[in-house]
Amino acid sequence: MYWTGDTFPVNDVMAKVQALGAIDVLVPHVGGVGVTGALGKISMDAADVVDMVDRLKPKRVLPIHHSTFGLFLEPIWKLVQAMERHEAGLDVVAEGSTVQYQ
Repeated sequence: MYWTGDTFPVNDVMAKVQALGAIDVLVPHVGGVGVTGALGKISMDAADVVDMVDRLKPKRVLPIHHSTFGLFLEPIWKLVQAMERHEAGLDVVAEGSTVQYQ
């Protein structure tokens, strides 16, 4: 499992993560937060997640923080649409729901 935190698919990060081996579940922070703020972009948008999926080739993608607060600028449907061409399964879990992996 790779929980991205506030990282982005930059070359240095991707090289270190790829060196660890295959990823079963990628847990990206999404929503495109901060694109207009003083700190710049602080969470991934759909294009960033797709880039990361292309490079890391996880089996499953479990996006988090996508629908919890009004500061998230990009709706989750944009990631759902962007992931349609990928083999990696996308698990969008509703607030208060659970998902189990084995």
